[in-house]
Amino acid sequence: MKRVCQVKNISLYKNFWKIEPPDYESDYKDIFVNGSGKHLFGLPGVKCSTCGETWGGSRILPFECPSSFQKLKEIRDRWPISSEEHLKLRQSLLKELNKSGQNIDFLLPGDEFQPVYLEFPSRPKSDFLWSTLGSIIVSQKVKSLFKSNNVSGITFCPAIIKKVGKRESVGPVPIPETGEPEDIIKEVEKEKSPNKFGPLFEMVVISNSGKPPGVEVTKQCKSCGREEFDESKRVLILTKDIIPETDIFFLNTTLYIIVNDKVRDIILQNHFTNINFLEMEVE
Repeated sequence: MKRVCQVKNISLYKNFWKIEPPDYESDYKDIFVNGSGKHLFGLPGVKCSTCGETWGGSRILPFECPSSFQKLKEIRDRWPISSEEHLKLRQSLLKELNKSGQNIDFLLPGDEFQPVYLEFPSRPKSDFLWSTLGSIIVSQKVKSLFKSNNVSGITFCPAIIKKVGKRESVGPVPIPETGEPEDIIKEVEKEKSPNKFGPLFEMVVISNSGKPPGVEVTKQCKSCGREEFDESKRVLILTKDIIPETDIFFLNTTLYIIVNDKVRDIILQNHFTNINFLEMEVE
C-alpha cells in the first residue's frame, strides 16, 4: 500500500476542511453515540536500545493480517519489542503480504490490520461514527455516494459489529457505576442481533499530505527509524506544495483528516449526520 502524496492544482478546490466529531457535552455522550472500535491484530510497538525510545504509530492498514501470523503473541498483545526483533518481524510479515498480492512497501511499529470490531452502548444511527482513532466508521449510504462520486484517498473495509445497546443514541446517557465513560458499553442491555444495525464500514484514509511548514527532521534513529522534529515550529496549515491529488487525506504528522469542497458538498447535500467541519488555512 503506497501513501499518495502528489501535488495537485488546487485551483479546482480553493477550500479545505478538517472533519471532526461534533462537540458533545461530555465524554459519556461521546462514547454513547460513537461506541468503540478495536483492531485485534497489529504490529507491536518498538523499544529501541539505540535511541532509548519506546513508540508506535497509529496507521490503519486496509487489509487483514496473514493467518500464519495471527496467533503470534507479538501481533495479538502489541507489547513493545526490541528494534532488532521488530525489524525481523516486519521483514517476514512484509514478505508474506507481498507474496499474497498486497501492494505495500513498508510496515511501521503500531500498524493495525483489518477488521475492526465495534461495540456500541446505544443503537448506531449516525452516518459518521468516531469509534476509532485514525479512521471513521461510516454507513452504507456514505460508502455508496463516496464511491459513485469517485472520492479518492480512501478505501472502505467491512466492520464487524459485536455489541449494540438497546437505547437510542439521542436519549439520556446512562452513567456507569465506575464513572468511567468506556464502561458504559459493559453495563448496557444488549440487542440480541447486533448485525441488523449494519452494514457499517471503516473508512481508511490512505493518502497523506506533504509535511506542513516547520517540520524539518532534526534526528532519525538508525536502528528503529524514529524521526524527531521541533513541534514548536510546526504550523498546522496547508500550503500549495503539500496538498496531494486526492479528495481526502491526512495532514502529515497529525491525525487531522482533511477533505476538499467536493467531499464537503456531498456530505452537506445529503444531510449526513454526526460530523463537523473546521476550515483549514491555505497559503
